[in-house]
Amino acid sequence: MSARDPQIFELLPLHGVVADGAGFVALDPEPWLELRPATALRGRAAIEICYSAGLADRVCRPLLQFRARDGRTWSRFLPAPSEGAGFWRGRVPPETHEIRICPTDRPGAFHFRIESLRTLTTRELMRLRMTLPRRGLIETGARLAQLREEADLNLRWVLERAETQNFETWRARRRRGQPVTRQISAHVTVVVASAFGLEDVERTCASLIAQSHADWRVVLIDGSREAAAWADAHPDPRISRRERNREGYSVFLRAGDRLEPNALSAFLAKFDRSPECDIVYSDDVRRAHADGKPEVSFKPDWSPIRQAFSPYVGRAAMLRDRIAQRFLVADGAAPQALVDAALAETPPGAVGHVARALVELADSAPMPPRQNRKTPPRAPKRSVTIIIPTRDKGKLLERCLASIFARTRDADYDVLVVDNGTTEPEALAVLERMQREEPRLTIAPNPMPFNFSALCNFGAARARGDTYVFLNNDTVVLQPQWLARMLEFAVRPDVGAVGCKLLFPDGRVQHSGIVLGMGGVAGHFGVGLGRRAHGWLGGSLAPHEVSAVTAACLMVERAKFEAVGRFDAENLPVDLNDVDLCLRLNARGWRTICDCRTMFAHHQSASRGGATLRLQRVYRKEREYFLSRWAAAVRNDPYFNPNLSLYDNEPKLA
Repeated sequence: MSARDPQIFELLPLHGVVADGAGFVALDPEPWLELRPATALRGRAAIEICYSAGLADRVCRPLLQFRARDGRTWSRFLPAPSEGAGFWRGRVPPETHEIRICPTDRPGAFHFRIESLRTLTTRELMRLRMTLPRRGLIETGARLAQLREEADLNLRWVLERAETQNFETWRARRRRGQPVTRQISAHVTVVVASAFGLEDVERTCASLIAQSHADWRVVLIDGSREAAAWADAHPDPRISRRERNREGYSVFLRAGDRLEPNALSAFLAKFDRSPECDIVYSDDVRRAHADGKPEVSFKPDWSPIRQAFSPYVGRAAMLRDRIAQRFLVADGAAPQALVDAALAETPPGAVGHVARALVELADSAPMPPRQNRKTPPRAPKRSVTIIIPTRDKGKLLERCLASIFARTRDADYDVLVVDNGTTEPEALAVLERMQREEPRLTIAPNPMPFNFSALCNFGAARARGDTYVFLNNDTVVLQPQWLARMLEFAVRPDVGAVGCKLLFPDGRVQHSGIVLGMGGVAGHFGVGLGRRAHGWLGGSLAPHEVSAVTAACLMVERAKFEAVGRFDAENLPVDLNDVDLCLRLNARGWRTICDCRTMFAHHQSASRGGATLRLQRVYRKEREYFLSRWAAAVRNDPYFNPNLSLYDNEPKLA
């Protein structure tokens, strides 16, 4: 059944949005459209929806919501239609009475329509299950056992990745050539470093001539005589080797780079939506392989710490002329170096991101290497209290405490163990012996029913330090400078929580930052990578911004912790309390940093039992509360990318 026939499916304004010709205008950050008739989808086990948006619209994940008559809702985050169209595959709840779609998360004009909708065949479902056989088997078994939530969750891990991980195939299916309906009046100067051969110059200029935005001018620098003569003789007066003669915006390219046809329009639309921006960068594509296959670089929103330690922006960017003029100082300056220099001096709030691959870079060279710190860190003058909630598990606790006292260097710290009712003789003996031998250790008994948030708050109220580290009792210190290194970030006035890289006992990565929306709520990204693997954009080896880190190892200054009201012991006693704390810190302007140079061994959930097989109903109340409070943040994690799947631990296409 196709949605191209308006008599079959319609999108009707429902809340916070009005129709405007061929598009819509969002009146608030949550505009809802109703998809009618919902009855046409009843009884369909799994569907595929194709939807499209404007090529200069803000890129974000549409929110799809199924609603039952009794008020129950099921929400799904859809892949962003950054290339023009997006596809979502998923199960329609049998109780569905109404279907709503929220295509954008900002007020303003936008374009959105349903192009097609079809039922997935049994053969397609079987083939997709084979791509993740373990998830497929769990889904089948859970459905036979009438565990519907568990079955649906595992089916989402099977379905909610792109049908292909070949970027060219993925892009070809999604690419749309619709025109940009609202043109921004602005002049763009494209500065091209042209000392790479006439053929490369021609390729770049051809992509400019094809632009939907026509008010541009090429300035060739560092060029050969052949390129200069070609430019002088070119029939298009916008191509020259002369200096700029109008103010506006600038793009720095290397000859051979190609812009997508709507690239200038998309950059300018972002500036129009975000007048505070001085620089806007985009995702990009490189022909990085010997076989010529493209390698796409999907990037997070502006992350200055990541850029400083593992530069990721590159030269796919547009700058306001008043910024660009300060750095275009001499012929021969590499375009990427110009952009990097401008980024280094631009305030964080003045850098924007378009989550579209707008530029194809001619060179196959990787991003610059990450910057390694060879000298040991110097710990700021802070007193730190390490707070460890525990109960029983004497061997785990002994190993954790012994590693702290034996390996921690160059820091003023003490350890406070919150004993949540230990009765195991071995664990009691460990506590007694270590308290006797180690003057920096304090035991604070609290035998209350297990509430992780309340136990952490209890410990914080009794801590002497002006900085806290909340640490699980199943962790082991691996590096002597860990406290000093984390303190480097925690004491910054614009940083809230600081985490680190956690490793499974076999050395694989367990945590290198939390991605909002992963698995439907929030989850660890990069799980299973090798200890020395670079990870997405080098993030598994370097410090970088994230939306949240786990409280298995979380540092935060006392004043900031108290300012946001501590952990939420009432609504989030066990699950998602660490993510919620980070988001409340973020909301106050304090960023969250995961420093992956700092590593701990972590026996995940060993102190309370593994969580891999827990039923969805166990923490349903906490998940529902968390999603109701942080729905907007979870929908579009600024430190992830809306073109990447939320149902894979690696950067896979959505």
